Amino acid sequence: MQLRLFHYGMAVKGTLLVNKKIGHNTIVVRKSMVKVYKDQNLSENPTANSLEIVNTSRRPNPAHLSRNLIALLSSGGVPQDFFMDLLNKELQDARSDGFKRRAAARAASFHYEKEMIVSGIPLEESYLNFRLPALMGEENKRLKAGKFLLPDSYYLMGTADPSGALKEGEVCIILDNGQVSGKVLVYRNPGLHFGDVHILEAVYLKEMEDYVGSSRFGIFFPTDGPRSLADEMANGDYDGDMFLVSKYPQLLESFRQSAPWEANSSLTKSPSKAPRSMSDEELENVLFHSFLKTRFQPSATTGMAAESWLAMMDRFLTLGCGSTFEAEKRELRKNILQVIDIYYDALDAPKSGAKVVLPPELTVDLFPNFMEKGEDKSYKSTSILGLIYDEVTKFEDRDDVPVSEIVKLSCFAEEAPRELLEEWKMLYNEYRQDMQISLQNEADKNAAADEVIEKYKRIFYGQTRNYYSSETGDVYTNRKKEVSPVIEAVDFHTTKKKKEHLFLEARALYQVVYDYAESQRRKASSIKEQQSSIRLCGFAWRVAGTALCALCISSRAEKPMLCSESAFKEMFGRT
Repeated sequence: MQLRLFHYGMAVKGTLLVNKKIGHNTIVVRKSMVKVYKDQNLSENPTANSLEIVNTSRRPNPAHLSRNLIALLSSGGVPQDFFMDLLNKELQDARSDGFKRRAAARAASFHYEKEMIVSGIPLEESYLNFRLPALMGEENKRLKAGKFLLPDSYYLMGTADPSGALKEGEVCIILDNGQVSGKVLVYRNPGLHFGDVHILEAVYLKEMEDYVGSSRFGIFFPTDGPRSLADEMANGDYDGDMFLVSKYPQLLESFRQSAPWEANSSLTKSPSKAPRSMSDEELENVLFHSFLKTRFQPSATTGMAAESWLAMMDRFLTLGCGSTFEAEKRELRKNILQVIDIYYDALDAPKSGAKVVLPPELTVDLFPNFMEKGEDKSYKSTSILGLIYDEVTKFEDRDDVPVSEIVKLSCFAEEAPRELLEEWKMLYNEYRQDMQISLQNEADKNAAADEVIEKYKRIFYGQTRNYYSSETGDVYTNRKKEVSPVIEAVDFHTTKKKKEHLFLEARALYQVVYDYAESQRRKASSIKEQQSSIRLCGFAWRVAGTALCALCISSRAEKPMLCSESAFKEMFGRT
């Protein structure tokens, strides 16, 4: 587990692991984990002791590539076909409904969209079908950036070998079924150096079981050697860094490792007063402003250096191997290495106190088209990164397709009681007026619009009244005609309405909204107006989405399953 520990004036940051060789209620701290030692001159002052768990090792999700890693692997000899085959597999899978549903779930920003997708609302449902290209657009954006699956690969938390048995170039990896053996490729994000990707030997260590027992999911690095392997990978450490580990045979066969990165910084720290020479108020002020600057004003140099590196690497990858390009490649490589040093210095600047600047001669004016800097600043890339971008672009759905008839789902098509239909026609008309007023709020249109939606959710799930249905002869419980301005905020899970009555009202709301949207579609004289009409359907899902999803599940005689936000994130990659 990754932690922060404060103990009688000492500050510790790093990782802890189960160690069966020490006694109970005992923590062993490595010297490298101690960031601040106890000041003996302040020994009489009161201290606060605490242990904060920042992260824990757990079963890893499948790992994905990135532009940075693809560029480094390509420069290390991995052929273009390797990446294009992986990409095309994902693009082929993207044509299946199952993939579309997973991709849409990953990209969904709103809770009601997630509910529609995971509850099994058919993808051809008019509103969801309209939203699908936008949701898939997020997936395509991910693929354009090279973020596609790398088989037999995973991210693991790294730490130092507690047994001391690992030799230089060896690692111990523990997964579900215990330790693994053989060659592995290891990389730490955001590595940019040619040598940030390592080929290491995963070995079985009997001694490790004596320390960690049945613990799982971690990579242990040797403590032997003049320099830690983590430091060789983008200036990393064992304070909780995550490492990409791959056992994919085709990757291991083709990649050739380069010499690791060597720190080559000539920076000096900015002059500053020692904490001991400051008053309590001065120190508090300095620390507070340092936090604000680090948190809200990250160094622009980091982003500029990363962009320069990517543009230079794109050119580097497209140059041939003959003598014609040798001089240009040599000069380009020298510039790339300088940019990498500046990038790593900029990443470390908040801790080192150094001021880092990217000199003009290391900035670029033209960028590869996949960086999307605009036509006047771009050229068409022919590197593997450009090929990936172009392939996904060809696959994208067009957004200028006419909207077909807005059709109601069969599970919501049975006509709702007339009284409810009339009531929701009135409320929907009021909603449209409320929304027009809210959009005039120039200060924060989104917040104002959200407040309007919340108002109608409270109406839908909130206060009740009895009414008589002339069509069925039944007495139903529904909202009071005059709704109090303060209504208890409720939702599907806390409403006092009976489920069958809630389903009737959800059906009425759905029918009113979809009928109105279809009437507007028929009047539309352009594709843009047609798309605006189907957006109107979103009101039904924003207000009554949970009830509609539950009704759809019920109509299939299925049982709903609870899913927490954290589980959703683990399955689909976001919340």
